[in-house]
Amino acid sequence: MKKISLLILFFCTQNFVWAQKKLNTNDWVKILSGKIETYQAYNIKTIKLHNNGKIIKQIDYNSATNKLTANGEKDTVTYVFDKENRLINADFSETWYTFNYLGNNKKANYFELKRNEDALQQTQTVSYPYSDKPKIEWFEVVSKSNKNGKIISSSSEKYIINPKDSLWNYHETKKNQNFSRKYDNGATSQLKYISEKNYYSDSIYVQPNGIRFAKHEQLIDDKLYRNISVGDSLYNYHFKAGILNQKKVSFEDRLMSEYNYNPQTGALLETFTHTYYPEKEYGGLILWKTEHQNFQNQKTEITYPNKKKYKLKDTILVERKKLNLRLNLFRKRQKPLECGTTSYSHSVHSNRKILPYYIYNIGSTSILADNYYLIQNFDDYEFNDAFSEDDIHQSYIHGEIYLKDSQKSIFSGVYKTGNIPKNSQRDLNRVSRYLQRRKDKYKDFTVEIITQDNKKFECKPIEYLDLIHLPIDVFSYRGDY
Repeated sequence: MKKISLLILFFCTQNFVWAQKKLNTNDWVKILSGKIETYQAYNIKTIKLHNNGKIIKQIDYNSATNKLTANGEKDTVTYVFDKENRLINADFSETWYTFNYLGNNKKANYFELKRNEDALQQTQTVSYPYSDKPKIEWFEVVSKSNKNGKIISSSSEKYIINPKDSLWNYHETKKNQNFSRKYDNGATSQLKYISEKNYYSDSIYVQPNGIRFAKHEQLIDDKLYRNISVGDSLYNYHFKAGILNQKKVSFEDRLMSEYNYNPQTGALLETFTHTYYPEKEYGGLILWKTEHQNFQNQKTEITYPNKKKYKLKDTILVERKKLNLRLNLFRKRQKPLECGTTSYSHSVHSNRKILPYYIYNIGSTSILADNYYLIQNFDDYEFNDAFSEDDIHQSYIHGEIYLKDSQKSIFSGVYKTGNIPKNSQRDLNRVSRYLQRRKDKYKDFTVEIITQDNKKFECKPIEYLDLIHLPIDVFSYRGDY
């Protein structure tokens, strides 16, 4: 308990000392650079930038909530940090950014954007769900009504890992209920959803032994058609109101058996079994016998539809009468004309490449950074070119820009490839060089500090500009979602 009290006393004493001592060059460089740690270490409550008595920018720090509110001449930006001084919220009035971190990581694994758009609020989320695979990115967009909070539309792009079998990892694109999936083993599946009573789905998979498996379903009102093919076998099912009405089994495009059920109870009513034999002259299989079993009257009926043309001899069909013309009795194989056997290849998402454009919000926790000025001098074409190449959904770039030597600047943040594009760095450095060239603008400027215990300090920032590293935050998102 004594140790805790001593630590608290030491911390309070340190803050008191900072508030009482005369600040030296090193102190002012830190304060003007404006990291969140500086506001805490120097017990700052408010910092103001004056030009001939006029307040150009003011930053207020709330130590209880770890929040910075930067009021410029034409804008306001609010930052909120967590206990580890990691950025968790940035508020640009109509646009809000939220960050979440996994454990003690400094890089966010979840990046959310909210913005108002007419009567809707759109939320875009970039997340990195697998800590051991940091390059796997999930992206999701949800639009809600501002009036009632109802979801109007949603879409997402994800790469999902199967923990049991990596071959079943898959990439998924989703639009509302529609989705398309492509698995690492070559399998595909998709759903085209029109309504609860109208949709169709497809899935295809070739097994390691070469056998192809495919499944197709189509629902129209209360009728469901399900077709499953395994190798050369095809199984067709027809349901109505959830009850199986009919089942058909085919092999190599030949109908082998049919099952008809009571549409009210689902009880089996009758079956048809078809038997084929090879024809002697051409070798093809011909339907020879159909066995009909009626479970209502317990009767069985056998018919021979091709008995007039052929006779069966040692499991071989022989023509009863030769024709003068050699007719090819074996037409090209065709699939049975049954409901739902058509192969669908509809794509849930268009392959048309849309050229993206990006929208930017720029802020800084430094009193010397004019957010409005930064936006006006920011070459978004440079960023658009970089982001278009990598197709970035959202990004957050934090720059520590050295005004005297921009080549020493460092950059970090949330970005799809993990590497901040060089031309983006180049443009931010260009801004810093322009600030350096016009530093004479600051000769009449004064910075005033008010501490939490209402002590005041002042300086002329022009004296320290060559030593300052300016924090600049660039938040961006694609504008075509």
